Amino acid sequence: MGGARAAARAASILPAALAAIVASAAPAAAVTITLGPTDLSASDPFAECGPECSTRTFVPTAVPGAMLVTPADGTITSWRVKGSPPNRLHLRVVRAAGGERFHGVDTSGKGTVSDGSSSIPAATGIKAGDQLGIELETDFPTATPSALLGDSTFPGASWSGFTPGLPNGTTAGPSETGAGSLPIFNATVELEKPQIVDMTSISGPSSGGDIVVFTGQHLAVLTGMRFGAVPAQVLKADNNQVIAVAPPHPPGTVEAVIETAGGDSTASLADLYTYVPAPAPVDVSAGPPKLWRVNLRPRNFRAAGRGPSARAVPRRRKAGRTGATVSLRSATAARVRVVVQRRIRRGFRRVKGGVNRRAVAGQNAFRFTGRIRGRTLPAGRYRMLIRAIDAEGERSRVVRRPFRIIGGRRAASGGER
Repeated sequence: MGGARAAARAASILPAALAAIVASAAPAAAVTITLGPTDLSASDPFAECGPECSTRTFVPTAVPGAMLVTPADGTITSWRVKGSPPNRLHLRVVRAAGGERFHGVDTSGKGTVSDGSSSIPAATGIKAGDQLGIELETDFPTATPSALLGDSTFPGASWSGFTPGLPNGTTAGPSETGAGSLPIFNATVELEKPQIVDMTSISGPSSGGDIVVFTGQHLAVLTGMRFGAVPAQVLKADNNQVIAVAPPHPPGTVEAVIETAGGDSTASLADLYTYVPAPAPVDVSAGPPKLWRVNLRPRNFRAAGRGPSARAVPRRRKAGRTGATVSLRSATAARVRVVVQRRIRRGFRRVKGGVNRRAVAGQNAFRFTGRIRGRTLPAGRYRMLIRAIDAEGERSRVVRRPFRIIGGRRAASGGER
């Protein structure tokens, strides 16, 4: 084929992008794409094949504007080829296997026409990244790729050849490679609509920020992600998973939608996300000090025989350890004052001394050892009175928590009053 013919071919191929998406007027209709050159009228025919034929597979691996790689999962519904004779031509689906090797996936069967414009029906599944080639049964082992694939002068085009063929389930490297030849076939692929199967989170604050992992099918060639009508930031995406950040949205349940070249994800119960009202911020700077979530664990414990009245909470609790953990939440930074009272017949009597601890705004904890003013509390029933005092001297209400000292040493009589 001369330079004029090559120029005509280039004019017909280059405008046909990798995925010339033709969307139906109805939003719910499937999206179809054409892989390969849309105009095959200028193609050279295949070499003739005699009664005794061997199989050769040719895969275009770089054709500007006409790379035959499917961008997303789908089904080949028809294909067209320019060659002769048709009953010895097949559309071959291959998959890159790494290291310049290819894996034979499937074939559409023999072509019935080969005039380049008539469609040959097919129903061949194809995955994102799968590639199309042409397979010819021929008794011309010396046939040139320019006769099998088309013009041999087209710049930028290249191909890989496999002899004898690349049947289903076979993985092999090419037996020959070359450059300059164009495909003389194309295929119509109906893309699968994306589907969401599972979400790691089904609710989050209306302020947004929740990171949600979506698992599903046919998610390749992501074009967008939204929660209801609000676009979302996508952190990562592949054919089976999308990780997105939920955007701010008014409270309520919305549908999470993944947008791909194959359309929007199908609505289902698996893609519903509920926005809940964001909690109102707490003004910890106003009002008197406040304590809440005050706990003493365990309530029955042994007192330490020596040491201070309070310690930092150990990282690991050891078996048989004395004392109990006091945990509390403070609205402001404050001093926490702890007073201990021992139960007597008809009431309580204060144990001389007390415990003072510094608390930050938020969660706090310390270990009470069961000792006051250097003396071990004797066995018996007690209660702890806890109060917070801020820098201005404002005091919180008193929180009372009962406890019991078991098996401890008896304190000297001066330990109470």
